[in-house]
Amino acid sequence: MKKIQLIWQLLTPKQKKDYILTQGLIIISSFFEVAGVSTLVPFIGLFTNPDIVHTNKYMKLCYNIVQPESYNEFITIFGMAVIALMISSSLILSFSKYQMVWFGSKLRHDFSSRLKDYYMDQNYLFHVNNNSAELINTIIVDIDRFSKEVIYRFLRGIARALLALFFLIGFILISPLMALGFFSLIGGGYFLIYRMFKSPLSKGGKIVTEQSRMRMKFLNEGFGGIKDLKILGKEEFFKKNFRNASWQFNRNWSRNDVISYLPKFLLEAFVISSLVGLMLVMVKVNENNLTVVLPILSFYAIAGYKLLPAVNAIYESISIIKANISVLYKIAPDLIKAKNKTDLKKTDTEILPFEREINIQNLSFAYPGTSKKVINSISLKIPKNNTIALIGSSGSGKTTLVDIILGLLEPQSGKIIVDGTTIHKENIRSWQNILGYVPQSIYLSDATIAQNIAFGTDHQDINWSQIDKVLKLADLDGFVHSLAKGIHTTVGERGIQLSGGQRQRIGIARALYHDASVLIFDEATSALDGITENRIMKSINSLARQKTIIIIAHRLTTVKEADCIYLLGEGGRILDQGKYGELMARNREFQKMSGQDTEEKV
Repeated sequence: MKKIQLIWQLLTPKQKKDYILTQGLIIISSFFEVAGVSTLVPFIGLFTNPDIVHTNKYMKLCYNIVQPESYNEFITIFGMAVIALMISSSLILSFSKYQMVWFGSKLRHDFSSRLKDYYMDQNYLFHVNNNSAELINTIIVDIDRFSKEVIYRFLRGIARALLALFFLIGFILISPLMALGFFSLIGGGYFLIYRMFKSPLSKGGKIVTEQSRMRMKFLNEGFGGIKDLKILGKEEFFKKNFRNASWQFNRNWSRNDVISYLPKFLLEAFVISSLVGLMLVMVKVNENNLTVVLPILSFYAIAGYKLLPAVNAIYESISIIKANISVLYKIAPDLIKAKNKTDLKKTDTEILPFEREINIQNLSFAYPGTSKKVINSISLKIPKNNTIALIGSSGSGKTTLVDIILGLLEPQSGKIIVDGTTIHKENIRSWQNILGYVPQSIYLSDATIAQNIAFGTDHQDINWSQIDKVLKLADLDGFVHSLAKGIHTTVGERGIQLSGGQRQRIGIARALYHDASVLIFDEATSALDGITENRIMKSINSLARQKTIIIIAHRLTTVKEADCIYLLGEGGRILDQGKYGELMARNREFQKMSGQDTEEKV
């Protein structure tokens, strides 16, 4: 019951209505299926015992309503009614089946979309702390298992259980004592078989859930780091790990599948034996009046034909649900949070005014779970259209400071003020709308150059004149014009068909395409060779006095043109600041970073 309550909690009001309608349709289809079979009893009785139209009050009522000219005409009309009912039953049953599948499919779509939106709306730290392969596995694999192997199986099990219930009512109306004995025998046998296989199903289901996650993890890591793996010769490590996870997944999946089907043969023997035994008892009791018993025996035979797959389906549904229910507890917490989250971010096209300066006041930050400050009371001012550089050793907090400026991290104390406006949660999107970010590793999708520059924009909405403009600014126009398909050339997954310099220039073009007023380069050239780096820096420096530029760099040659350089030290403090020449003249640490030492020269 707790599981059903949890599932009910996941549904939206509309989905609850759809579920109730689906269940209503299941009840109607089950009733019509039994009704269609039940009409065969009196129909056969019309052939074996013509007096039934006088001795049976229901048949007598039908006869009086129809008022046929002859007995044969009544049989014909009654037979046509049986055919119509059977066809109607089949149509309703087909529609009911469609509705069950469609309900599960809509649920799968909604749940996966809901989780995707929820995960994407989480802050940057959430994605830092969670493995993307696990999130993908939850959205695709776990939701798929839940909708197919839990929701659909539940609906199918309910449908077959209702069919069995209606047949039970029919049996009771014909012979209460025998019906009770028959269903007690079936129920008892079913219960014993289920208890036998309950534990292995539950255990196997948990293993399937875990190994599904591990398969996705090893696939993601193997393909994501393929270059390093090939250089290090470590392909076999990830091959082996994936094989082991895949083996455990498929071994337990097939075991659960077999366990869910194995009792079918035992149940078939149980049902058929019970039914035949019941029919033999009826023949023995009514051996002198077989014409009366024959229609009832026909009903039992047809009911048994229908009940056999129904009982198997009930057991199969419960077994498969048992094997997959562990996935419910994995997806439920995030689905409930996603359902209750009403403040989802909307696309905000408002631009924060920026005419004078960015004022960073006393920023401090420590990552959750640690007390050590990565950024410690940093204050600085960035006038509009100036270029500043952040330098320092690894661990000095350069990238963390930039992440705070980008609005990806929220500082524990301090604030960022733009032209007198403090940046906070309510206006962070309008601030981010004037930022352009170029990291060391540019993310490129397997799309065209134009689509990667206008990243996140539908093809029909791309501003082609803006594309041409930023190609020139990023020094990409010559390269693009040399390609047969030009800006419509596909770059491959993560831009694998391009050089490092070409990828970086596409990153610069992307930042410029969205008309960013502030450009942030996070070690954007550190992985490039000297010649390519010089070309990229030439492109960046050409934007000086047109854009506000923030550069994180290891090589000081890339920041010689900066208006102000901030030297950060261990613990995220500013140790010194000034122009390149000023720092070179007075700061020993700066001299070491540049590869020069004034005192040694003297």
